[in-house]
Amino acid sequence: MKKFLMLFTVMMLCISMCSCGKSENAANSGETAVAENAVETTETPMQTEPPVQKDWILDYYVDDFNEPTSDWFVWLENGANGTFSNSAVTDARLAVNLLVDKESVDIFLLEYAQNYVKNNSSYRDIEYTITMKTDDGATQELTGAIYCGNDRITIDEKYRQTVIDALCNFEKVSFFIMNNQFQTTTYLFSVPSSNFSEVYQQAQS
Repeated sequence: MKKFLMLFTVMMLCISMCSCGKSENAANSGETAVAENAVETTETPMQTEPPVQKDWILDYYVDDFNEPTSDWFVWLENGANGTFSNSAVTDARLAVNLLVDKESVDIFLLEYAQNYVKNNSSYRDIEYTITMKTDDGATQELTGAIYCGNDRITIDEKYRQTVIDALCNFEKVSFFIMNNQFQTTTYLFSVPSSNFSEVYQQAQS
């Protein structure tokens, strides 16, 4: 009986010692984990600037020998998308490009993303009313035309700087264009301003 009591006592002591050891280890582990977590929470995540979107590029006209001249132009490298409507279709696919140089602002329109809107007449310009909207909600009415034998809408000279200022000062500029003669023919699209201001200043330097 005494042996049993002694054996029982020894077992209980061992269990107690083991439990204490485990509790101490657990406590130490908990302290370590808390310490590690404390170190982790004190670290400041690296702040990174989002990459600047670069849609606009600077290029130069070429001469008869296909060599670059000093005459520059700024344009959308990958163009933009929109829709067009007329008496036959509604909201059909439209591809667009804008070109700005030291003399004009030109808009290229490609219906179905493949057919340039052109003026094949040799005696009459095709005139357009253009409503421009900036991302602050403000609108401005402009005018422009596709001149005889040309393949682009040229913004009237008095509005050239208006378009440039919008591209320099806002993130997005939208255009709604209506053919003055056939008013069911309309074009709607937006272009990102992104790095236009930077590239335009570079062109003028």
